[in-house]
Amino acid sequence: MSRLSPTDEQAQAIGTDLGSFTVRASAGSGKTTVLVQRYLRLVVDQRLQPDEVLTITFTRKAAAEMKSRIVRELRERRLY
Repeated sequence: MSRLSPTDEQAQAIGTDLGSFTVRASAGSGKTTVLVQRYLRLVVDQRLQPDEVLTITFTRKAAAEMKSRIVRELRERRLY
């Protein structure tokens, strides 16, 4: 994750207990960071199985970037 603190809106999206929601924002606003941190919170903190979390992006490039960030974070935490 970017080592910057999330904005209030980003923190709300990361921490929400909603089962389903959409993150919409302009390019470069931190959408991927929010989705990665939410995924990690659900899988690491709430112990959901990875196949219980669906995260969708609009392009294969964005999906690859998100996967790369998730794997990097899990490795840094020594969980993968």
